[in-house]
Amino acid sequence: MRSTLGSILILLICRARPQLVAQTPEFEVAAINRSTQSAGIPRLGFSVEGTSVRIYNYSVAQWISIAYEIPAAQVSGPGWINSERFSLWAKLPPEATKHDAPALLRSLMMKNFALRVHKEIKKERTLVLLTAKSGATLREAAIGQITGATDPSRGASSPKPGNLSLRCNGCTLSRFAGELSKLLHEVVIDLSGLEGMYDIPYTVAGIELATRAANRTTRSFDELDLPPTILDSLRQLGLRLERKVAPVERLVVDNVARPSEN
Repeated sequence: MRSTLGSILILLICRARPQLVAQTPEFEVAAINRSTQSAGIPRLGFSVEGTSVRIYNYSVAQWISIAYEIPAAQVSGPGWINSERFSLWAKLPPEATKHDAPALLRSLMMKNFALRVHKEIKKERTLVLLTAKSGATLREAAIGQITGATDPSRGASSPKPGNLSLRCNGCTLSRFAGELSKLLHEVVIDLSGLEGMYDIPYTVAGIELATRAANRTTRSFDELDLPPTILDSLRQLGLRLERKVAPVERLVVDNVARPSEN
């Protein structure tokens, strides 16, 4: 009898576990507001500090980029997801960490934006990151810097007015290509063939990036020159950008709706 009761209890517990695991993770609190983009270079940002998650003045494509951990340039969908901007304040649930933020944001977007997506890989003409003919001059990251170095460290120094010095610490070339994708608003694929992790310093000019962002919806990038500051930084690193046909992974938006503000 005891054996039978024990078996029943074990069976009930096992049946209950999948339900617990299958529960969709959600923010404890979340507030979404429409942003109004100011003239000039917009102020924007994404941060996770303590239990607070904040997105300020990001396009819906950038929200999707965070949620699915893919550069926004690889998100394909209706035009308004690049032009309309929203802000978020949310609170992580108990025991969640900043690493859970993308999964929580995915759940929020499925619920509040009715978001549905799928992935596609197809060959496209895009920017590829290559080594210079003379070879790369990258500095390998120290072992102590590699551990946990997943986000680019953004410096505050400005060699020239309007320029910003950035640094990707403990960075693979694939991740660096992703950073360039964000800055250039188009897909950059790493075809350098270099492995390992590096400390990669580079410089960007705010006005060049703002002009490029403004042109994104009105002109083909094949008609535009690349920002001189970035090209100069790449030359100093022994790297270069070219346009080639390469396999590109895209996140295709099947359905998305404007969220109701709360």
